[in-house]
Amino acid sequence: MTTRYSIKNDYNKIIYSDRPPIITNPIPATLRKCFTNANDLQLGLAQENEKLEFPFQRELMVYLLLVSSLWPNAQDRLLTAARIFSAALNFHINRGSFRRARRTELRRYFAESKVQLFNKRLFKSIGGQESMLFCQSSQDFHADIWRRIADLTMIHDVIDYILKTSYLSKAISSSEFAFHAIANNIFEREGGYGIAAGKKRNARPSGMVTTPNSVREKWRKMNDMTILSYFMLRWVGVHYRDPGDPAFIATLHDVSENLMGKNFRKFYDAIQSVLQATANPFSSLKGRTRITTAVPSFRLGGLLMLTEEELERALELSDSFFTAMRRLSDEDKDAVRGRRRQGGLHKPSF
Repeated sequence: MTTRYSIKNDYNKIIYSDRPPIITNPIPATLRKCFTNANDLQLGLAQENEKLEFPFQRELMVYLLLVSSLWPNAQDRLLTAARIFSAALNFHINRGSFRRARRTELRRYFAESKVQLFNKRLFKSIGGQESMLFCQSSQDFHADIWRRIADLTMIHDVIDYILKTSYLSKAISSSEFAFHAIANNIFEREGGYGIAAGKKRNARPSGMVTTPNSVREKWRKMNDMTILSYFMLRWVGVHYRDPGDPAFIATLHDVSENLMGKNFRKFYDAIQSVLQATANPFSSLKGRTRITTAVPSFRLGGLLMLTEEELERALELSDSFFTAMRRLSDEDKDAVRGRRRQGGLHKPSF
């Protein structure tokens, strides 16, 4: 009679096999910072090359930083992400994906000898190739990332709106007005953030997909990790590449080269400076939801501003949002349009 073995995978699901389960060796203490939290990952990105524990450490940390921002303190997710990254790295380099790369630096950087050292120092510590049998597939994991992104779209749109209007007018860049703008689907999200239609939704004014109060409640739950996930998704964008795509590894490399040390803090702190100018949205004081915005003193490649159509929708919404005494005059609106034409905030281009 054949002996049947069982083991729980990273997501607490029982897997049956005719072979004994693979026992993952304890992760060495010097490598544990790669699987702890977002703060340690950010510090790891700032390390000098000679202090790195293994090749491709920064590329791995960028991917883990994305996962950590989406699922804070989810160690099982980080372990699965590390295994998927490791398997993808081996797959793409062993099949020669970078031998024909136009960029000479990539051909030299992704050498097979470095992958062997990576496997010895890290991949083997988390189970090696065999561990892929007991963790989530890369396709399913990538699909989970996109589902999580969908869950965060509304709160990220609030941040996006405030950043894009912060240099235009205090009237339409406050968080309170942003709640109304997002509730009225100013970015025209198809499906209205996935909110199911029903009697309540049908009773709302035309164009409104949710209530400002619902948006406000999401905003009150915002924390540092929300801003980090916004930064990783809207500014960095490594999630667009599936691990099966050779560009997945190359993109992580490019980001890691530009996201080291002061650069990361510079971009990240610039976002916070707009959101936190005079009021702290992360304060434990309940009810503090209005933020006075300010223009950060940095300029980087790539524009970050509303389109003309989005701005016109915001100005039209302001007519119904403000009382007659506070309503923007035609001259004020023309001034706002003029500031938009002069250019908005800038974001990094990786």
